[in-house]
Amino acid sequence: MDEATIQIIVRKVSHRIGIPLTFERDQDGNLICCDTRGFRYTVVGYLWPQGFVVRGVIRQTRRFVRWSWLCNGQAGNRGRQVGWWQESGEHSFVIPRAELDLPSATAAR
Repeated sequence: MDEATIQIIVRKVSHRIGIPLTFERDQDGNLICCDTRGFRYTVVGYLWPQGFVVRGVIRQTRRFVRWSWLCNGQAGNRGRQVGWWQESGEHSFVIPRAELDLPSATAAR
């Protein structure tokens, strides 16, 4: 993903969870962010033909310690769940492809 797309995702996630986040780096497809107090957050999600599917937001509870998240977007070791959404249905959080300024799935073929 390019920087502009990442900034759109981080802005929408920040609004949804009510915590202003700043993007730091991409780690294996997950977006590592930081809040104004210096806590690190991970936005767990992936690009899908419909847009970017946000699975969860996890806050690192200990600094400089290896931590993990589960494949379903929930917190694993040394992490605290901030937000969690289903992949589809009424309890999902999908940022539509049109809002991300990405080419449509049919144009990419």
